[in-house]
Amino acid sequence: MPKIANTKKYTLDNTEDTYAVGLTDLERDAWRLSGERPSGFRTRTIKSGDMLEVECFPYWPTKYAMGRAPKTKASRDAQFKLNNKNAIKNVIRLANTNFTKQDIWITVTYAEGRLPASAKAAVTEANKYLRKIKSYIKKHNLPELKYLMVTEWCDDEKKGKVRVHHHILMNLADRDIPEKLWHGGERVQSRRLQPDEHGFEGLGRYITKSKNGTRRYTGSRNLKKPSITHSDYKLTKSRAEKIARGSISAQDYFEKENKHHKYIDHKTFISDYVSGCYIYARMRRRD
Repeated sequence: MPKIANTKKYTLDNTEDTYAVGLTDLERDAWRLSGERPSGFRTRTIKSGDMLEVECFPYWPTKYAMGRAPKTKASRDAQFKLNNKNAIKNVIRLANTNFTKQDIWITVTYAEGRLPASAKAAVTEANKYLRKIKSYIKKHNLPELKYLMVTEWCDDEKKGKVRVHHHILMNLADRDIPEKLWHGGERVQSRRLQPDEHGFEGLGRYITKSKNGTRRYTGSRNLKKPSITHSDYKLTKSRAEKIARGSISAQDYFEKENKHHKYIDHKTFISDYVSGCYIYARMRRRD
């Protein structure tokens, strides 16, 4: 691998996308780490409300860092998929961080004569709607509005035309308020938020599910961001290999390291072109 400027550590931070090959039981038994051994394992912990995600991945001495690959159509497509995957993760984490089962989510659509001309115009219309809700809240001395909105749009006949609509999570208890204030001339469907074992992951994936067209998400400025921490000392190379092979219980390890959270599941990945492994675990705060 080509050398780069002298720094202490180098890490491939695309994690799961770098380690795309999942381990089968047979592969786990026969697996051997190949190539230049990593210097250590970095642990990234993401706390989003009751949910906790843990990512463990290797870093190497700088001299083994890989240079940037030339831009190709394949790399652009891969980057698009990565951006899309990251956007879905961001929506899920923001939802888990900022909303509870006391809040609501609504889906609003437009009547035929009021359809926006573009995705940008649709977001503009939605922002007008949100300002009306903010005015109502201020007038009635309600808590400041928090919202997370996903707009879906597609006008490509080959991909299948999608009628523009918005999914919006709000910290409102009264569902009548957003239903009465919608100005799009079409129906409003509102529901109480219902987290499951994975918090709002199912909902986040649902409202970002479309494979076609444009999806944009935006949120109020008062949304809290997930808490993300890093450590290069929690996990040794040896222990990471044993967890990946299954000789150390992933549940026991992660619950010991995160005493206030209950283990849900984990995945382990290896790569055809990078040594080491990537471990991803999901946990939930104990009741």
